Amino acid sequence: MVKVTVIAMGSVREALGGWGTRTVEVTGSVKDLLLTLKTKEGKTLYELMVDPDGTKDRYLIRWVRGDLRPSNLIYQKDLEMQLEDGDRIWLLDNPPVIIGG
Repeated sequence: MVKVTVIAMGSVREALGGWGTRTVEVTGSVKDLLLTLKTKEGKTLYELMVDPDGTKDRYLIRWVRGDLRPSNLIYQKDLEMQLEDGDRIWLLDNPPVIIGG
């Protein structure tokens, strides 16, 4: 088991019942973490945030390990990444893209 910090923001925070930051003990991958976290309606975060092709467009899953640059986890293969002690996982709404000059 490893300890990771989960930071939930926006509608994800609301779906989880209002908590924003929590240390979670989990074995395995980011996918395993999402399968263990439950919404207030009883669904898993995996059901809420992921479809067969990867992360749903309206959500963003960010992973940070130590001082490494954050990475967005988009594809199913990204969610298979094994977690390590101290990892931080950000779960939030994907900000809208604004195009213009």
